[in-house]
Amino acid sequence: MESRIFEHFGRTPYFALLELGEGGEILRIEFPPNEGGHSGGGGFTHDWILKLSPEIVLVRGMGPRGLERLRSAGISVLKTDDETLKDAVSSLVQGRLRELTAFCHTENGHGCHGDRG
Repeated sequence: MESRIFEHFGRTPYFALLELGEGGEILRIEFPPNEGGHSGGGGFTHDWILKLSPEIVLVRGMGPRGLERLRSAGISVLKTDDETLKDAVSSLVQGRLRELTAFCHTENGHGCHGDRG
């Protein structure tokens, strides 16, 4: 739970997959590796995430292709400024996270996650 949330969604080495109970308690947690192309796998990370069938994805930032792909699949993409998984889950349970509505705006598409916008 002390793991840091990676700034770049597509390049994170692994993800935290959690199932939460009614009161926000963690019922199950797994750490599947990122099998997307940025991490040495194939295809796009967002397409790989779809195979996990999440209801919600927490990110610090995301590019336009990933954001639109997940949203079009009916997945809520929530933005967190928290640095650790523990803090992000706490923010989620407390209802402090909001939908990510803007994607990264840089020339190469990969230098924007630090601005959290």
